Amino acid sequence: MAAERVSERVSMVVFEGGGYASEAEGIVAKVRKAIVLDLIELAGEIREIDEVLLVTGYEDLVKPAQKLGAAVDLDRIDSPFSFGQRLRDVINDYHLQNVLYFGGAAAPLISREDLTRMALALKEQKNLVMANSFNSADFVAFTPGAAINNIELPVIDNPLAKRLHNEAGLRMGMIEPNLSTNFDVDTPIDVMVLGVQPRTGARTKRTIRGLELNLSRLEITKKILVDPEAEVLIYGRINPDTNAYLNNSARCRLRLLVEERAMRASGRLDRGEARSILGILLEQRSPREFFHCLAELCQCAFLDTRVLFAHLKKSVSKSDRFNSDLGNYQAIEDELVREFTREAAAAPIPVVCGGHALVNGGVWAMIDAANIEKLGRNNEDKIHRIVVELGAPICGLTVDVLINYLDLNIKVVAITDAYSTRIDPPLSMEIQAGQVLYILGSDKQVNYFLEYVSPNRSLD
Repeated sequence: MAAERVSERVSMVVFEGGGYASEAEGIVAKVRKAIVLDLIELAGEIREIDEVLLVTGYEDLVKPAQKLGAAVDLDRIDSPFSFGQRLRDVINDYHLQNVLYFGGAAAPLISREDLTRMALALKEQKNLVMANSFNSADFVAFTPGAAINNIELPVIDNPLAKRLHNEAGLRMGMIEPNLSTNFDVDTPIDVMVLGVQPRTGARTKRTIRGLELNLSRLEITKKILVDPEAEVLIYGRINPDTNAYLNNSARCRLRLLVEERAMRASGRLDRGEARSILGILLEQRSPREFFHCLAELCQCAFLDTRVLFAHLKKSVSKSDRFNSDLGNYQAIEDELVREFTREAAAAPIPVVCGGHALVNGGVWAMIDAANIEKLGRNNEDKIHRIVVELGAPICGLTVDVLINYLDLNIKVVAITDAYSTRIDPPLSMEIQAGQVLYILGSDKQVNYFLEYVSPNRSLD
């Protein structure tokens, strides 16, 4: 039975579509297309994923996706789009058994290891649904595909995992929270974060570079996040996983103010019930005074402005929200949002405005980027980069054991994986396949170590 199960095909289904009504929205749409193609290419390199199907309304994605080996199913322009119905029809029409569903920009920093783990879980287990979030999923792996016929079809993808569990009876398996699974692209500021993140895919990097966005504010705040002398305010719908990561990895002193988590899912946003401590401060001060108050508390601030706008009972258009993220106050129609954005740009400290993704995966991605770059600047000619391969003898060893391995005079100065980059990792940290070790030592010592760990390999 196990052998029969493993032979079943895993199908990645990627949805990307929609339109845009402003230049700011067009920036996000353009980058999302590049993210889709990077994801398709990565999936094509993973043997546990048997096929990729792109479901899209963008005709300009068809040929590039097909060139990368994906099948394409174009949305019909003569019928209204409903996510649940579209996914159900695709699964039934193509007879998909094991489904790995992704929204187009759901995981721009997804790792090969996470994709492989999800695909293997589908091949090896039955009646399973996995997601990056139970209540608000961005990507979902489930088997059997036919389970979608037993649920109330969701209008958007966020409730899909929960309904497959509650209504179709699939067992719920969560994907370990990490950088790969905790960051998606919804707004221009998310695009800009990708512009300063070294893990970003090649096509996405080129696309962002071609947009000529001003990334200087993010470059500054990225360095502040790993400055032990700095104080940083992060405000908004910060989830527990991000909170834990920040406490473990941010070198700065943190002021975390968590407000109005799940305000949309709970209906508080629609009912006008969202309330915010910073919102009260903004009500009592002009935007200029508000940002001067923040400057007394920290050296930089990351603000989930959607919570502030909800507190003020402002129904802000997508175009205004996106232009606010970009700092393009001249293009904003709402008077208060325009003034807020202008004063944010002129504040005494760097202020980064965005939505839910910014204060979760966004700051996570920036800290990770800063640590990688800091490592590259320190002793560049002496640090060697070694990828831990599957089955390597050092898998399962701790750093403490490793630095004394074979009586070698080496030091592990950092370990990076899909989760984060750890500078000076704790001695109790275990080595796992897929990690990258940064080792300080002579070429001779490191080559000797590498030859034992991975035969027939040597340093470049």
